[in-house]
Amino acid sequence: MKISCKVKKILVWASAYLNVIAFVLVGGYFMLKDSDEKIKRTCKRAFIVWGIFIAINIVLDFFYNFIFGLDLSTNYRVYNTITTLVNIFSILTFVVFLLIDLFADKEEKKIETEINE
Repeated sequence: MKISCKVKKILVWASAYLNVIAFVLVGGYFMLKDSDEKIKRTCKRAFIVWGIFIAINIVLDFFYNFIFGLDLSTNYRVYNTITTLVNIFSILTFVVFLLIDLFADKEEKKIETEINE
């Protein structure tokens, strides 16, 4: 059974957003077994985006546990608001990068045909 390039890209971005173990399995499989360079680039981009959001969450947790932990009432609301905004931004970022990856193929094909003509 052959999986199309678009489905592979959707799987990579969805697994990167949902769970680190799923991303390691899906992204690692496509990095090792797939010969298509577009899929490998998608895995690398998804890893970078995933890493950025992990770093943001680490910083937020650090501030919450060591700095905001002194006064729980107001600082928890600030932490909760920032975390909610980061989660919304994370969803939007993963969706936008998925759409860019899906529609970039059409632009690349258009450029290739113009060059070949």
